[in-house]
Amino acid sequence: MRALMIVMLVSCVVCVMSLSACHRKPAVPAVSASVSASASASLEEPAFKIAEEQRAQLQKAKELEASVKAAAEARDKALNEAAGLQEDKK
Repeated sequence: MRALMIVMLVSCVVCVMSLSACHRKPAVPAVSASVSASASASLEEPAFKIAEEQRAQLQKAKELEASVKAAAEARDKALNEAAGLQEDKK
């Protein structure tokens, strides 16, 4: 009988300890403090230089696309003018 009471007491203590462990506050303030510190650092200087090379290549590609479109428009205009001149001669 005494052993049963000890087992019940120990199980109750274990239950209380496990429940109290569940009610602890998570370490959110520490995380939010580090986030706010990194956010203030990002205002001063970017913390990450993500894909700078890719951004530069994208900018070059956009510039090339614009020059190709301009050349195609100039070619089409020249072809249309040449076709218009040939029709006038007929």
